[in-house]
Amino acid sequence: MVAALLLAIGFGVPLYNYYYQELSQQVKLVALAVFSLVFAAGVFLRGPWPQDLRYHDFADKRSLYGCCVPNTFDVLSNLPFACVGLNGLSMLFTRRAFLALGENEWCGWFVFSIGVFFVSLGSAFYHWRPNNQRLVWDRLPMTMGFMSIFALVIEERLNIEKLTDGLIPSSWVFVACRT
Repeated sequence: MVAALLLAIGFGVPLYNYYYQELSQQVKLVALAVFSLVFAAGVFLRGPWPQDLRYHDFADKRSLYGCCVPNTFDVLSNLPFACVGLNGLSMLFTRRAFLALGENEWCGWFVFSIGVFFVSLGSAFYHWRPNNQRLVWDRLPMTMGFMSIFALVIEERLNIEKLTDGLIPSSWVFVACRT
């Protein structure tokens, strides 16, 4: 599967660069929709991957000076995500960002910054007591961030207007189907 994907990318990128100027907006949207449907079908046909319980053994089990927070350093390691997410949000709410970014691009970066901030909360919740039930809260905000970056890259590279309009619903639908 990975080899087929790499082969497709290897042949697809030169063809994309050669024919990119010739493609209309409608053809780009149809190609994106077909690719998305084929990918989604593969994901849903595969079904969920079971998580091995040994996955949770990586967590640092030490507490800091007998503190009431188990796995203290794993929980505290999420503070930088909160700082980066809040910094991104504060930068987006400046006059300069409103003038420099288009509405769709601003929305994409907003969802990304929110996702990074929520990574700190979800990951801290998971690392407090790592198990399969809490793992979804570790991965859910990451999906938001990944989907926003993916949408921004697709929108920029394919010059598709308003792709980020469906960003938030598509992020949550994808997550809901995989959990």
